[in-house]
Parts: sequence; C-alpha cells; structure tokens
Amino acid sequence: MVSEKVELKRQLGVLHGVGICFGLVVGSGIYITPSGVIQNAGSPALCLILWSVAGVMSTIGTLCMAELGTTYPKSGERYAYLGIMYGPKAAYAYLWTYMLGVRCPANVMKALILAQSIMTLFFADCEMPSTAVTLIAIFIQALLTFLNCLSVKWSARTQATLTMVSVGALSVISVIGFVYLGQGKFGDLEFPWEGTSTSGMSIAVALTTAIYAFGGGSALNYLVEEVKRPSRTLPLSISISMTLVIVLYVSVNLAYLVVMGPREMLQSQAVAVTFAQKTIPQVAWLMTICISLNLASSFNSGLLVGSRLCFVGSRSGQFPQALSLVHIERNTPISSLIFQLILQAALTGVADFNLLFRNAATVNILFNVMVISAMVKMRFTHKDLLRPFKVPLLFAILYLVCMVYLLVVKTIMFPVETFIGVTVILIFTTVMYYSTVVNKAPKIIQRWSEKITTATQKILFACPAAPDVDF
Repeated sequence: MVSEKVELKRQLGVLHGVGICFGLVVGSGIYITPSGVIQNAGSPALCLILWSVAGVMSTIGTLCMAELGTTYPKSGERYAYLGIMYGPKAAYAYLWTYMLGVRCPANVMKALILAQSIMTLFFADCEMPSTAVTLIAIFIQALLTFLNCLSVKWSARTQATLTMVSVGALSVISVIGFVYLGQGKFGDLEFPWEGTSTSGMSIAVALTTAIYAFGGGSALNYLVEEVKRPSRTLPLSISISMTLVIVLYVSVNLAYLVVMGPREMLQSQAVAVTFAQKTIPQVAWLMTICISLNLASSFNSGLLVGSRLCFVGSRSGQFPQALSLVHIERNTPISSLIFQLILQAALTGVADFNLLFRNAATVNILFNVMVISAMVKMRFTHKDLLRPFKVPLLFAILYLVCMVYLLVVKTIMFPVETFIGVTVILIFTTVMYYSTVVNKAPKIIQRWSEKITTATQKILFACPAAPDVDF
C-alpha cells in the first residue's frame, strides 16, 4: 500500500522547457512546404516581413499564456484557464475539441509523414504501400508512447536532444543562405518587392499561414505542475524558444529565397531536400534524416501535451477516472498516455480527417479569444491578483485583436465549414456535458467505470491522482 501522495513530480527545467516548446512549434512545415506565405505574399520582401510579424505576434501570445500559467500554476493550459474564467462547461468543450479535433489528428499527421519519410529509403522510385506506412506510423506512436510511460525526465532529455538536431539542421540552411549573400548571389532578392500582392485577402491569408506555423509555443503550460520554479522557468523557456524559432524561420526562408527563389519553392514537394540537393548534394540525404528526427521531436511534444490534458481533465472529473492514473514508481500519467495512443491508432486508419482538423482549429481560435479577452478584463477587475510575470497590457490587447482577425479570416475563407464545425462541436459537447457531468451517468455505467479503473490500476501498477477541481 502506498502511503505518500501519488502525483506528477516537478522534474522539468529551462532546457527541457525550451525543447518541449520548440519541438511542438517546429513541425515538418519549415522543411517541406513553407510556400503558403510566399505564394500569397507575392514578393520576397513582403514574405520575410510577414514571417517576422507573425513571429512577434505569436511570441506575445505565448507570453500571455506564460502570465496565466504563473498566475494559475495548473496544468492543462487553456483548459484550466477557461474553467477558472468561464466555468466548467467551457473547459469541457475545450477538452473534447482539442483532444479529438486538434491534438490527436495533429499527432497522427506527424507520425504518418515520419513513416513516409522512412519509407522513401526503401521505395524511392515506386509507390509506397499504404498499409506499410500506416503500420510504421502506429509503431512509431507506440514506441514514443512507451518512452513517455517510462520516464518524464528521459522523455524530456530525448526531446532536448532532438531539438538540438533540428536547430543544427536549420542553422546549416541559414548559414548557407548567408554564404550565398556574402558571395554576392542574391537571386530573386535583387528585386525584393517584385510581384508584391495588392490583395488584402491574399496578404491576410499569408499572415494567417505564418501565424499557424508558430503555433504551439505555450506547450509547457500543459505541464506546468511538472516544471521546477514555474514563475521563472515558464516565461524564460517560452522567451528563449520563441526567439530561437523567429530567428531560424526568418533566416531559413531568406536562404530558400536566395538559393531557390519563389517559383522553385512553390514547385518543390520538399523544399529543404531540394535546397540541400542544390547546395550540398554529397550529403543531401542527411536533410531527410533531419526532417525525420524533427518530426519525431514534434510528435513527442504532442504526446506530452495531449496526455497531460487528458490527465487534468480526468482529475477534474470531466474524463473517466481511469485516465488520471499515475504510475506509482515512475510518476508518469501512464493511463492517459495509453488512451491517447488508442485514439491516435484509430485515427491513423481514417482516410481523411483534414475537415475535422480545420473545423476544430476554428473553434480553438475562438477559445483563444475567450481566454485572452478574459485575461485583459481581469487586469481591470482583479488588479490585486498576484501575477509573478506580466505582459504589458498594450501587447495583450494587440494580440487579442490579432486573434479576432484570425477568426474573421478563417470564417471568410471557410464559411460553411466554420458554421457546421462550430455548431456540431458546441451541440456535441453540451449534450455530453449535461449527460455525463451535470446529470451523472447511469449507475450501471458508474459501476463498470469503477471496475475498469480498479482493473487498470492493477495492470498498470498505478494510483489515481488526488482530485483537483478549481472550477
């Protein structure tokens, strides 16, 4: 019998935090298809300006989350903040929307792209068997889930190592670009404003695409209860990681534009690989390996984030209790990790879940607007609230305006999908909330749930975390 309280331990420092935040932000996009911005911006100069603006705005947003994370040091990020600011129903809606519509689909996409990248080594000149790609993707998900079940610290160390590889690869691309500039090879930058788009909608789409590329910088907020000295570590990790991402994203896009130009970027299916073939053909294959390792890093960050949200939702009584089990010896949220793996494996076999992802992403922006607007309001209504870290109010308002703008652009681009997605998600979560949380599930289901929880405890050698409900 375990006498001490079973809970997640504070094991993560600044280096771990930087790795987790950086890993979730930098997916495969900057290596494979960073063409959405240049396609809509039209000119190299405007493209680089939009990347810089998007980076600054995203950094402000993640620092707003750092303020909330140090004010309310609860894991779960927006789930915790929505519950505190708007009540349990809003938190419940976010929990289901993010897990089923955002995090799990995003993790599956990364695993599938990683599997395809591995398969190119064996099927370079012929079509890949889809079943093999699916099985490899599931194996990758299972392998990294197993690592996360073993140790939080080892998972974070792996994350930090993979992050250094990614930084190294992006730095090599950046240095090559600057070498070209030093040699007087400016490429399309000789005419930086040529082709600049005059369409307000095209520029808006370009900026929206760039902002999405910076998403995920607040990943550490999902694990804040496992962070050592969160009032210092959280804002410092976010500041370092986002600064690093901005510098690398802008310099890498500069290198792409110098060496390849907009036309070749738009034609390439894997921009970084094409770039390497043109500049360092002898070791171009290394770029494929770097892309694979970066995808593994991004996927691992997604596992950390999703499993903690499941864990916190269960601990608050809005997910089954079996998902809040913590391994007695390893102090990992083992049941939520396995549950997330099952969801992802089920989605891996689905032919196309892009529609689900787009609809949920729109609602996700809406939740972001709700959180930041409440944060701004509380600056006036809760002036005496202890805030170890504060973002200048003007910056917070600027970011709020940016989020509203994103929501409007998204609605204009996909009006029918947005309406259907928001309606379906709100109806589904409302029905589920009142049938399972407000009006408790039927007693027979509660009894079976208790039996499943008990059996899961024995199988996984785990105990439920202490209930922790602040809303």
